[in-house]
Amino acid sequence: MTCRLLVFVFILGAKPVATLANDHQLPQQLFLDVPFSEILENASTMYLADAWSSEYVDAIRDRRFGDAILGRYQMEGGLKVGVFEFLNMTIMDTIKEDAMGYKMNAPVQYNVALSFYANPNPDDGHPDVLYAVTNVTSEDIAKVQRLEEKSEHNVSKDFSQRDPALTSLGLSQASALADAFPHPGSIDIIFTSPLTRTLQTTLAGFSHIISKQYLKNNGNGKGARLIIDQDLQERSDLPCDTGSKRSALELAFPLLDFSVLAEDWYTKDGPYAANDSAVAARAKKFRERLRDTVRDIHGSEDLANIPKNIVVVTHGVFMKHLCGDMTIDLPKAGWKAFATADGVNGEAVLNPIE
Repeated sequence: MTCRLLVFVFILGAKPVATLANDHQLPQQLFLDVPFSEILENASTMYLADAWSSEYVDAIRDRRFGDAILGRYQMEGGLKVGVFEFLNMTIMDTIKEDAMGYKMNAPVQYNVALSFYANPNPDDGHPDVLYAVTNVTSEDIAKVQRLEEKSEHNVSKDFSQRDPALTSLGLSQASALADAFPHPGSIDIIFTSPLTRTLQTTLAGFSHIISKQYLKNNGNGKGARLIIDQDLQERSDLPCDTGSKRSALELAFPLLDFSVLAEDWYTKDGPYAANDSAVAARAKKFRERLRDTVRDIHGSEDLANIPKNIVVVTHGVFMKHLCGDMTIDLPKAGWKAFATADGVNGEAVLNPIE
């Protein structure tokens, strides 16, 4: 059995264009990425609302692509009065952000999708949705980039904002995260830092595969375990790297269970002090937790001979300590795979998988 550790720092992905093996060989495209077989055979690892799943299938068959895209965004749930609770964005705003993210960061796949959507059925009930997907202009992208340059704390060097959220482009990139990972169904456990930006990344990228028991009103019945671990927080004690109170997180992320955190978990002292020795110690502690988790997975009869992966959503500086490599510097949109192992004196180490 294979068990890998994936460390994500900056998130971006592109949905691969594939071909379905049934139902008239309809191609899988950006925004229409759930294969018919998963719906018709009830084989999806995700929770999918029956009514919207049926509409998704029927609309694609009829080439009502606006209806199909809307169905795709509706069928995973997480909506309240037309707003995704974990993103605090409407469906249309989310579709527009995703379209801009794909055009900027996956132009080849985006252009292939445009060709596929070129001849829609005139009876499409939501041409506005299709228009939003296919009419992203250079001016739209330039406007977003200008806003990002002004608002992103690590671009403007404004570190005074406490526990900042992802920008709109960051959310778009995070939503494509699961698409960049080739086998999301193999993810057994997701560890995440409790900072707002990592929680947003986890939800935007993986809410469809997280088990219902970890999401109060959403999630997948057979999905991955979600573990919030304060050991994964960033190193510094600057406001931008200091987390929010537990009560504030519960208000911001009502689907999540923060019972593992104390109200003042974010305090930067003791084992969470902003110095190299303290950070190295908690990195060592977390490596040991990972190694023990991997051993537990290997020892599970239910998971025997089934490839499984562990995802870790953390931060750039802490990642260096976690990997034991001060030179590692993943590019934006980068992720790297590691395997757990025993090092000198039996200490847990992470070995990169090339």
